[in-house]
Amino acid sequence: MLAATTTATATATDLRRAWAWTAAVIATALVLYWPATGVGFLADDVYQIALLEGVAGHRAPWALYSLYPRDPAATAAHLADGSLPWWTVPEFRFVQVRPLSSLLLYLDHALWPRGAFVHHLHSLAWLAATLAAAHLVLRRATSGAIAALALLVYAIDETFGWTAAWLANRCALVSATFAFTALAVHLRRVEHPSRRAFGLELLLWALAFAAGEYALCGAAYGLAHALVGQSDPWRRRLRALVPLALALAGFAVLSVAWGAGVHGATSYVDPLHHPLEFAVAALDRIPRMLGEVWLAIPGESDRLLFRYEDSALVRLIGALSSTPGSAGVVEAHGRFVLLALAALGGPTWWLARRRLTPAERRAVA
Repeated sequence: MLAATTTATATATDLRRAWAWTAAVIATALVLYWPATGVGFLADDVYQIALLEGVAGHRAPWALYSLYPRDPAATAAHLADGSLPWWTVPEFRFVQVRPLSSLLLYLDHALWPRGAFVHHLHSLAWLAATLAAAHLVLRRATSGAIAALALLVYAIDETFGWTAAWLANRCALVSATFAFTALAVHLRRVEHPSRRAFGLELLLWALAFAAGEYALCGAAYGLAHALVGQSDPWRRRLRALVPLALALAGFAVLSVAWGAGVHGATSYVDPLHHPLEFAVAALDRIPRMLGEVWLAIPGESDRLLFRYEDSALVRLIGALSSTPGSAGVVEAHGRFVLLALAALGGPTWWLARRRLTPAERRAVA
């Protein structure tokens, strides 16, 4: 009886310490990203205000990310007005399914029209929620010490600068908040199945996808856990993924119904309508994104050049290409990351392999 009481007390103390650390990390992040409150409106923010005020057409409150539906006549009108560049193709389309994030933007403008400062405070609130939700997953997925360090590293990553400063990109924070929480519920439900947990996880995944397609990133973690993080029979692993599968199916149906997708843009490549172009782009972009996550090298070549121009790093990358100048750096960017990861990953694996659990070894393999 005494042992059980002591264990419960220790667990409660650890939990309080973990949440105190999380609160400190969140406070640090809010201080770091506070300058975002003075940024104002950027790019898509301005166009969405124009949609809300009827200057650039009309969108429903839940469809503010349906920026340019496929409509050659409307595209021609945009070209004439100068709201799209002259080289835009007639079939240009830029439609994203983010109804929840759209409604939050609508709410901002309904309560505080053009009140950028308050809108940014709203985004910072979602940043805090994202970090709290990440804490839930990390505490359940790994040890307390590793979870604490991982949360800090995640919180101070520069990519949050975009999501905090660019109001239209708040959708990533909203989606991540619900996806992380869904993952935390999923990890608990795998160990302690219940109908209530099933329904809660389904609701959270639905909210994550309603916030944006970024929920696919969370879905990838759920799938990875089923593949390498569990030792249960495959039928049980698949059953555990049913809430995620239902939410994903609903998102797919809604995307088709809304005519979602992108055509005529270089930054976005639609995997459903342009699968070959997507595959080619993925071969180049995935290594660069891995470089940003694991090597702290900017994933976008323009940011790499802006930050490290004339540095030894840029010269080393350029040496891998026969094309001179910045074009060569762009061409060899992904190739350099793959070589660097191979050079660092091999020795790291050799040094760490004895300390890895079987599940961790499967994950790395």
